[in-house]
Amino acid sequence: MAELTIKISGMTCSGCARTVEKAVMGIPGVTSARVDLSRQEVTLEAQETLQLSTVQKAVEQAGFDIRAD
Repeated sequence: MAELTIKISGMTCSGCARTVEKAVMGIPGVTSARVDLSRQEVTLEAQETLQLSTVQKAVEQAGFDIRAD
């Protein structure tokens, strides 16, 4: 199992967190997603290694951005 934590910009409320969680859970192979609103990040667990570009596309389609820091 692979784990990936990424920083997200633009999340301001629990609704935003749910939107990001729903978006990343739609990625094939993702088995869980934990969004930490206060830390502005999401931790994903997947059956195999995830491509950052795949996660970025899902996050951007949900209306948010991945932060580089």
